Amino acid sequence: MSNKVHEKLNKNSDKDNYNKTNCCKTTYYDNISKSYEELHKEEQLNKINLIKKHINIKPNSKILDLGCGPYFSEWHKDKNNKNLDCEVTGLDPSNELLKIAAKKGINPVLGKAESLPFSNNYFDYIFSITAIHNFDDAEKALKEIKRVIKKSGKIVITILKTSAKKEAITRLIRKHFNITKLIEEDKDIIIMGTNF
Repeated sequence: MSNKVHEKLNKNSDKDNYNKTNCCKTTYYDNISKSYEELHKEEQLNKINLIKKHINIKPNSKILDLGCGPYFSEWHKDKNNKNLDCEVTGLDPSNELLKIAAKKGINPVLGKAESLPFSNNYFDYIFSITAIHNFDDAEKALKEIKRVIKKSGKIVITILKTSAKKEAITRLIRKHFNITKLIEEDKDIIIMGTNF
């Protein structure tokens, strides 16, 4: 993890409570971590490539990937695979998936979206690809996203079309962010937005 992220973690007063809560016990995703890429990589990359056609990430941005898994997304690269020199942090409750992600050059953070261990107004972009329906409390997570994203920040959240929570989560996103684009993909709804 970069020193910048360590500094941001150390400034957060909730950090000590966060670590003491042992938030992330072994998960389903820890158990399937070795086969996760085989199961989901192609499907996730299709979504990510579609998203990259609709968003221009600025060089040197600070990016948070919530529910990053093994980090297929490569948000630090543009649609032409050019490195943008971004600082990318991946947060996931699966320690095993984070071990894989760490090998890909991101700052891995074990945690949950409902209690983000970052300073206010820190990130330029926050992505959460096919993860929000798994959060314990989507509204609490969205409030945390709003807290840690810059006022000029952009979000991209995808929701499984088959999720029973799809409509409720979409309403919550609308409540907390300005939705600028809605894209229907094969399996997900892609929601892009900005902070109010």
